[in-house]
Amino acid sequence: MKNHIVLLASALLFGAATVQAQDDSGLNDARIVIEKNRTNTVQSEERSFEKIAPVPQGKNQPIMLNYSPVEFKASLDPLEPTIRVTGLKSEKLPHSKNGYFELGVGNYLNTYAQGYANTIRKKNMDAGVYLKHFSALQGPVDGNNSSSSENEIAGLLNYYTKKATINTKLGYERWANKFYGYPAGTEVNDAQLKQHFNFINFETKVEGTDQSAPLAFKGGMDYHFTGDRFNASEHLVKLDGDFAYRTGEIWQPGVMLKMDYANRQDSLASEGRLGLQIIPNVRLVFDQFDLSLGLNFAYQNDSTENLDNFMVFPYFSGTYKMSEYFGLFASLKGDMQFNSLYNVVRYNPWMAPEFSLQNAATPFDFSIGGKGKFSHYLNYSASLGVKQINNLMTVVNNPMDQAQFLTAYDSGKTTVFHVAAHLAYELNQIAAGTDFRYNNYSTSTLEAAFHLPTLDWNFWGKYRYDDKLSFSTQLHILGGLKALAPTTNEVTNLKTIVDLGVRADYQLNERFGAFAKIDNLLAQKYERFQYYPVRGFQLMVGASVTF
Repeated sequence: MKNHIVLLASALLFGAATVQAQDDSGLNDARIVIEKNRTNTVQSEERSFEKIAPVPQGKNQPIMLNYSPVEFKASLDPLEPTIRVTGLKSEKLPHSKNGYFELGVGNYLNTYAQGYANTIRKKNMDAGVYLKHFSALQGPVDGNNSSSSENEIAGLLNYYTKKATINTKLGYERWANKFYGYPAGTEVNDAQLKQHFNFINFETKVEGTDQSAPLAFKGGMDYHFTGDRFNASEHLVKLDGDFAYRTGEIWQPGVMLKMDYANRQDSLASEGRLGLQIIPNVRLVFDQFDLSLGLNFAYQNDSTENLDNFMVFPYFSGTYKMSEYFGLFASLKGDMQFNSLYNVVRYNPWMAPEFSLQNAATPFDFSIGGKGKFSHYLNYSASLGVKQINNLMTVVNNPMDQAQFLTAYDSGKTTVFHVAAHLAYELNQIAAGTDFRYNNYSTSTLEAAFHLPTLDWNFWGKYRYDDKLSFSTQLHILGGLKALAPTTNEVTNLKTIVDLGVRADYQLNERFGAFAKIDNLLAQKYERFQYYPVRGFQLMVGASVTF
């Protein structure tokens, strides 16, 4: 057993320098998501500690770049917005053997371009490049005062061996937007409104593919540089790994690692912040049961009184497969949420300079549910549960300048009752589904969980009329959003967001096509964040080329 522990520890230290955490979803999702007039892709880079599954290693296949949009998930992190407002809503691009590119123009003086080019896999390597541009010279408030843009370029390199696959991605992003949440009638100049962000992103992932090897592993390393107009910057490094020893029996011991280190600098201070989680565990598979049990040992060095430096959380998940068409699942897990400048400004790009950054913790998150399928074409899942969050992070308008936001923490214990459901149908020319999420927040020291939705409901569908013509649509509803009035400190209720989008694509021939899309069809200038209405009715038309 000691030899096994040494083997696991050595592999962990060696692999952590070259691996990446996030799972690739690929471009093979059957649905196309119609999104709004914004660009951010957030994400809080949440990494899921899922058990290792075999990775097929195909031969002589073209690379398919994983440049997919952020989609609704049944389980939402508090810092994962499902509706963002600064620019173009990215869509999952169609399959192409070598490449795809589309161009468009819109009614807010928008220009848009997005596409990728791939190499055909040769021997054990393939590569690709991705480009995106969006700019809108006009916005929902005072024309050019609410303009925005986003540009991105990224390259991808995949390397395959008999033992493992290695995926790397290097990219650069530049976002530009303006602080247009000022009171109506305020005299402003363009210089004081401007904000921009530069992001440099490097991600690498390695995953073992030899199913006969005694050690199964996957993991990754991410590096993100974030810099803004106010000379604030951050270097963020993320490491994680999942290692399991194949015993050949019903049990499988393993260990998971997650480490975050951020060095942030601004005009006031420079600080280094560390978060570390180590999860020794064992997986048991027998009869219809699949169980994972362990403990999550966590450390963080924030000086806040709301969190301990050392914490221990439960780690349990289990499934019971009752039949081919139905199964039950339950989980009881704890976790630490590492909040960084990178996460927060991608969640809300109108943050004030020098806002406070603190971590949060979830001592427990208990959920039970079921999932299955009514047929090969209709699948579903549903769950309910309760969790506790310590030091929950929210954002509120700055009392000194309502156009900027500050972080506000619930320094006690926040209890969240949550319900989630998913239903999806796919057959022949039709694909449709719905995702539902309800969160009931009971805060301790804050009056409300500001800007966190209670209701998040998404409907989507796609219909392919024939080989040339297809239609897609998405309806997104966000409700229960609350904000804090900066002058009176009163809680305000933001209007329920109802965002409807439609898109039509027509393929002229094998190479060229055309599209037309409408975002925010109901022309609601809703506020995802207080004082920041989005663009109303948006029409875009364009052309595409496949090569």
